[in-house]
This record gives sequence, C-alpha cells and structure tokens, in this order.
Amino acid sequence: MRIKIMLRMIVLAAWLAMPVTAKAEDLKLGDEDDGSRTTYSHWVELYDADGVQIKPGDQEPAALSLKQTCGKCHTYEKIRHGWHFNSSNPDVPAGRVGEPWVLTDDITRTQIPVSNRNWPGTYKPAEMGIDSWQYMNLFGSHMPGGNYGEIVEEDAGPTEMLRRGISGNFEINCLACHNADRRQDQNEAAMQVFQQNFRWLHTAASHLGIVEGAASKLPITFDPEFDEGISVSYDQDRFDKKNRVFFNIVREPDSERCYFCHSTQDAAHDVKTEWTRDEDIHLKAGMKCSDCHQNGRDHAISRGSENGNEGQHVSVKTLSCKGCHIGDETSTDPAAQLSGRLGAPRPSHIGLPLVHFEKLTCTACHSGPFPGEKPHDVRTARIHKLGLHGPHNPRAILPHISAPVFAANEEGKTESRKLIWPAFWAVLNGDSVKPLATSLVKRAAGKLLGVGTTLEKGENGWALLTDEQITGTLTALATSLADNSDNAAGTPAYICGGNLYQLDQAGKITVSKDHQAAQPYSWAMAHDVRPASQSLGANKGCDDCHNIANTAPLFFAKVAVDSPMAVDNGLFKEMVDLQKTSGTYIRSFNLSFIFRPMLKIVSISSCLIIALVILLYVLNGLKWLALFASTGIKDPPIEAEACPIVSGEYKKRNWIKKLIELAWVACVAVLALTGFYAEIRGVPLSGYWVMLHCTAAPVFIATTALMALFRANCFKFRIGINGDSTIMILQKMCFWVILLLAIPITMSIVLSMFPLFGSTGQKFLYEIHICTTLAFAIIVILNLVLKCAGKMKK
Repeated sequence: MRIKIMLRMIVLAAWLAMPVTAKAEDLKLGDEDDGSRTTYSHWVELYDADGVQIKPGDQEPAALSLKQTCGKCHTYEKIRHGWHFNSSNPDVPAGRVGEPWVLTDDITRTQIPVSNRNWPGTYKPAEMGIDSWQYMNLFGSHMPGGNYGEIVEEDAGPTEMLRRGISGNFEINCLACHNADRRQDQNEAAMQVFQQNFRWLHTAASHLGIVEGAASKLPITFDPEFDEGISVSYDQDRFDKKNRVFFNIVREPDSERCYFCHSTQDAAHDVKTEWTRDEDIHLKAGMKCSDCHQNGRDHAISRGSENGNEGQHVSVKTLSCKGCHIGDETSTDPAAQLSGRLGAPRPSHIGLPLVHFEKLTCTACHSGPFPGEKPHDVRTARIHKLGLHGPHNPRAILPHISAPVFAANEEGKTESRKLIWPAFWAVLNGDSVKPLATSLVKRAAGKLLGVGTTLEKGENGWALLTDEQITGTLTALATSLADNSDNAAGTPAYICGGNLYQLDQAGKITVSKDHQAAQPYSWAMAHDVRPASQSLGANKGCDDCHNIANTAPLFFAKVAVDSPMAVDNGLFKEMVDLQKTSGTYIRSFNLSFIFRPMLKIVSISSCLIIALVILLYVLNGLKWLALFASTGIKDPPIEAEACPIVSGEYKKRNWIKKLIELAWVACVAVLALTGFYAEIRGVPLSGYWVMLHCTAAPVFIATTALMALFRANCFKFRIGINGDSTIMILQKMCFWVILLLAIPITMSIVLSMFPLFGSTGQKFLYEIHICTTLAFAIIVILNLVLKCAGKMKK
C-alpha cells in the first residue's frame, strides 16, 4: 500500500514538474538535436502569415510565411536577434567596424555611410530622415529580412502605415541561406523588394509559386481582403499527397548563398579579364564561408575577430586567422591552444621579427589584391546592388570605394581595408555634426544644385560642384533652418574630400581641412586571401615594406581624395597618413636599412672579438692549472707590467680609453632607458625609441669589444701575497660576466634579422635577449656598487 502511494506521489511530482521545465526551456523541435550530424529531411507544411495552412487547391491562396512555417520547429524570436537581423536594435553591441550601407544622391552630391550599429564614422538612418519603410526600400534588395522589415516606428506617418498594410512585413528569409535548391533565386527576392512585395517575397524567391502584381503600384486605399491586386499561383507538383513541400535544407550554407550579399568586384579587372582574378585560397581549397563564419542557434555569426564577438562563446576566437593557424593560448581547451583547426597549416614566418604581429593584422600581408602604387576601385554587392539580372555598367559608379587601403583599425593595428570618402550636407553645432536629409537639401536649394538639368560629370563620375553652388546652398539651408523650428539648430556645412565647408559672417566660404567628420570611413577587408607565397615579405623580404626609395605600397601607395569638387581632383593621401603613425618616422626608419648590413657586420665582429678574448684568458687560466698540477706552484708569477687598477695609475690612461669608456656608459644608459621603458609600459619597442635603441646598440657592442681588448689584462685574477682583495675579485668577476652576457644580448637580436628562425625561434631569441639584458643590468649595478665600496674603503 505504501509503495503504491509513493509511486503515485512520484508520478504526481513529475507531472507537476513537466510544465515548469517546458516553460523554462521553451525549446522547439528544431532548437536542439540528438547529436546526429545527419541533415534532417524537411518535408514541411506551408503556412501563411495568419498561421493558416496553405494547400495547392486553395482558391486565391495567401503568400508563404517563413515565420509561421519555419517557426513551427524553430524559435523565430531567438533567430531574429542574430547578427544579420539585429542592426536596428541600438542595444546590441556594435562589434568591430564593418561594411555600412551607403546613401548616395547625384543631385545633392551625397555619399554617406549609414548604420545603426554605433560604428564611428557612420550615421544612423533616423539622422538622415530615413524611417524603417524607406530603409527597406533603399537597402532591402540585399537584406535577408527581419530587422527593419518587421519594425514600425511609433511616429510613422499614415502613408507608411497604409503601405505596410499592403506590402506586409519582410520576414527573415531562412531559405536565402539554408535552401540548397538551385531554384532559390535571390535576384527574384530583390525584384520583389523593388515592387514592395514583402509578404510575397518568400513565395517568389523559392519558386514555389508565381507572384503577379506589384504593391508599389497599388493605391493606398487597396484592401487585400477584398480588392484584386497581387495573386499567387503555387506549383502543385511541389506538394505531396499530404500537402507537404520538400525543402533541401542544409545546416551550413553554400558559399554561393553568401556571395549574393558579400561579393566584391575589382574594377582593375574589366569584363574581359575578370576570369583571370583568383578566388580566395580557402575556398579554392574546398572550404566554405560557414567553416569560419560559424554560429549557434542564436545566429550570432563569428566575424573572424581575434578577440571574439560580444556575447558569443569564447571558442569563436579560434575561428580567426590567428586562432586557426597559430592557436589560442588563452583557451582552456587544449586542442584550441594548438594550431591546425580545420587543417590550417602553421605559418613559420621565418625572419619576421615579433613586433610585426603587434603592429599588423594577418590580413595586412595576406588579403586583397596585391598592392600597387594606388588602391583599386571596387564595388560591393550590398552597396552597389550587384547580382541583379540585367545589363550592368562595369564602371565603379557612386559610391566610390577604394581597396586595399592599409589603415589602422580600432586596436591601432594596420590592416587591409576598404575605404570611402563621405560627402554630405550637415548642421554643425560645436563639435557635433548632424547630416541633413537629401530631401530637405533639395527643397531648399534644388535649382542651385541642378534639379531638372543635365549634370556635368567629372572624370571620377561625380556631378561637379562649384564654390558658387556651395555658397548658395549653404545660404539657402541657413534660411530654411531658421524658418523651421523642427530642424536642428546650428550652422549649415558641407563635407567632402576630407574638408568641411561653411560660411563666415561675411558670407564667404571657409574650409576646415581634415575635419574629424570628413575623415574617410574604412572597414576590414579579409578576403580574398592570397597564398602564402604571394604575401607581403615572401619574396623581396623587408623591401616589400621598407625599401629605401620609400615606394612600398604598405606605407606610400596613394589613396585618391574622392570629391565632387574639381579642385580636389588629383589630390591624394599616402597610406601612412591613415595608420596613426608619422611619415617622417617611416622614411627615417627605412633609411636605417642602408646601415643594417654594417650593423650586422659590426655586431658579429665585436661578439667574435669578445669571445676570442674570453677564450684566450680561459686558456691562460687552464695553463696555470696545468702548471700547478705539474709543479705544485700555488701562485702564478706576477707580470712586471703593472696594471692601472692594481698599481693605482688609473689617471695615466690615455684619452682614447677614457672616450671608449664614456661611450660605453652612454650607450648602456640609452639602451636601458629605451628598452626598460617599453617593458615597463608593456608595449613593444617602436617609433623613435626603437631607432634610438638600434643606433646605440652597435656602438655598445663595439665599445665592449674594445674594452675587452684594452682592459682584459687588468682584470686577470691575482692570488697569493700580492693577490686581490675580496672587492677586487668581485669587480673582476663582474667584468668578465659583462663581457660574456654582451654576446647573447647582441646575437639574439642580430640572428633575428636573418631568415633563419620562425615565430617560435624568434620568440625564443627575444626571451634570451630579455633575460640576458636583465642579468646584464643587475651585474652593471653590482659593479657600480663595488666600485663605490672600494673607493670608500680607500
């Protein structure tokens, strides 16, 4: 009886716990798997936006809703927070700077990067007067849905609300990535966006049915419940007898799916030579985009950052260039600490000093077209709407993007990037710059800017802009802003070509050169990756970046200033100007390579002299040991020639020896100041500090060798009646240890300049340099203390 009661209580407790567990987990069938790597067969029923099942025999069937269809097994709300769908949410971490949308307008001479991700240099859609409806019409052709497609602003106007009621929401297009069926057509999806057929997009793009009609042509009084406007006819052969449709779904999308939104066209290759351009080395080796750009159920896709993505699992760090090829030393996973993820070979980087890894990203040497005297004009799929069926203009039309550009990223490292020069009208209020909507500019100064006329185009494709037009437009904008209290208070300005134009009190143009808001916007260019043999430094070595002629593209390629102003044509910036470093320093550093062979010769020769001196006196000591072993004579004979230290004749040394000692002391001081200062700060030795360090180094080792020649005899150990005191013995020991340590201190750096050691060897040499330098400093200080003690004793 008791057993039955206990069993009933257990069953009751389990039953009560089940709803709580389900509610806490809130998992659907597709939110987890049983561990099998098999791709599931997706025979699914189709549902419309109201959750009603779609059947092939329906009269006037509704459009397919992937939110309802895929949402039966997958938690849609979790997916919509993924990286592709969350840019409209200001609370989502921005992540590293990426490719923006770019709003362009010929009339107002505008090209401005737009993003809601708080990336420095971009402007939010709301600042440009762009609401979610306009956003989708401007950029929706190359968006996977969700995001702004499912947002309606609280202050949305009645026209937008009515239009949205006709077009419906642009739900996440799951099939755009995960449908392996070649009938899935993203060009058709883009065409539906252009027609504002958002609710019908999934049906047409998957070719489950034919969509006829355009929401953009329907009046705002259209009622989809009663009026005929857009029709859907499904392909009945796609349905089985259970009214199910088969979707060829894959977990990892094919790279072709990514290419529709993430292609880059290099204008250096015209239509006749495009076939000669090599694809990314990883893809040619058989990998897919999703091998590195992985994600979990939350669709928070890894972006290849060494630091990982905000809110993601720490393992994404191993999906960066460094993580795959070198490993992540900070990981708790032993496998992740090693190189070779996904079969990535470990690079040796023979002869490359470690400081390069502190200053450069992997992409600086390995990504993009091989750099030349100037970057190429490129077009990207998202910004220039590539991939649409129909005739194309192969010219790099607005907006103008340059690549590869070697600029500093957020961490201060130089990397290969794409770059765009902003041009737009704005209101300046102190340091704050707020862009003006192009529609407002046209209303205020449309005639001045050439509305309704044929615009004169410059060689770079811009509609030319004159000083008179800028003056007139700024005057008109000032009047418009003063008359409309809804507009932002401030001074009208125009930004282009790295400059900010505004009017002074006399109505004349003033130019603020290199204004912060006018600086070019750039983002990382990770692909296409070149093979290792085509990387910078692989063939010409140091000359690829540090040639004496100062023509290396990494620093001195010329980035054209892009502007509608005719006076800006022909102007450029050197790459070094975009790298948060000094061009004067780079030129000076490159000049030092003239003396690098001499530095190696002097250092190696000096170390050889020191080694021979030490060997000579070691052999001399062995000679005395042999004499003692054979004759039993305890004390070696004392030479007739007196040593200055022993005899007290220190002041009789000639001025050359004094000069050598002074030079040695000065070099030690400089090396200690520059080297230990960098170590204390925890940063690599760089800039003019490293130049000063490298200038003092050969003088230090040369003077050390001279001191070994001139002073070694004075520091022979003497015992017996005329032997040395304890302090003198310690001083002499310091002298010989200083000579000995000078060899590894010098050779550890000199050897790193030869193509002999890879990254591991370079790291070992650097550790030797640090350890021996520290020991050297201790011995020098000890020797100084002993000298002071000796003088006090006298």
